[in-house]
Amino acid sequence: MLTVLRMYSLDSACAGMQEHVTGCTTRGKRADLALVDRDLRAIDPEEILDARVLMTIAGGWVVWEAH
Repeated sequence: MLTVLRMYSLDSACAGMQEHVTGCTTRGKRADLALVDRDLRAIDPEEILDARVLMTIAGGWVVWEAH
């Protein structure tokens, strides 16, 4: 699971030559992320489909939030 998460985050940033501005949660980088209701690294892969997105953040701004 960690490999998949890395592929969607840091590896994607590297592929687009954007690793200096995005791809991980490091001070000074753009905050583009999704907050989900469970730790995707700790659950059975089959439970991922049941995970709910609680908030999405793009460019450091909340752009969507579950109510």
